[in-house]
Amino acid sequence: MMLNGDPIVVDTIADSLVDDGLTSLREAILTANAQLGQDTVRFAHDLQGEIQLRMELVISDDLIIQGPGADVLTVSGQNRTRVFRIDANPAQPFGLPVDEAGNPLLIEVGIHHLTIADGLATDAPGFPDTDPTGEPLFPNFAFGGGLFNRGAEVTLVGVHMEGNQAGGNATDNEVAVLTINGEGSGATYNQVTGEYSGP
Repeated sequence: MMLNGDPIVVDTIADSLVDDGLTSLREAILTANAQLGQDTVRFAHDLQGEIQLRMELVISDDLIIQGPGADVLTVSGQNRTRVFRIDANPAQPFGLPVDEAGNPLLIEVGIHHLTIADGLATDAPGFPDTDPTGEPLFPNFAFGGGLFNRGAEVTLVGVHMEGNQAGGNATDNEVAVLTINGEGSGATYNQVTGEYSGP
């Protein structure tokens, strides 16, 4: 794996794409996605509070997000959007990049020392919404309110999952690997409803 140089430093809790001289978490992730190789995102030393998302954060390349502590920084979906969508091929919901043997090429993502809260999934990437007649196939069917993972090896260290909701799983993996470890990792009041519970 190729590693990139200096970390990308987030210095605002605003969820913005405004050219104001500050770097939001969304801007940092977009920058990392556009660069080949593994990037590291960290947070300014004095940054704390809650990042209130307007829409999900999509990670599509190797990345480590190094938070300041689960009791210091929260990334919140505000009960209206998924928090993290980790997807090796977001433009193609029904396929992943493969090697010469046909095995999926997984990206590697680490999320460390922050809280993922109040995510709400309303879709199930990789599954069609309707049948050929336009009728819903899976009512109330959604994956990964806090974190949806398709095509990645994801490691969570010191991450707290709180108040995330989905029709399938609050945290979901599709052709992926999820490892949760480290002191302080945990989950509180995550809700799963609907017709399906996957891996």
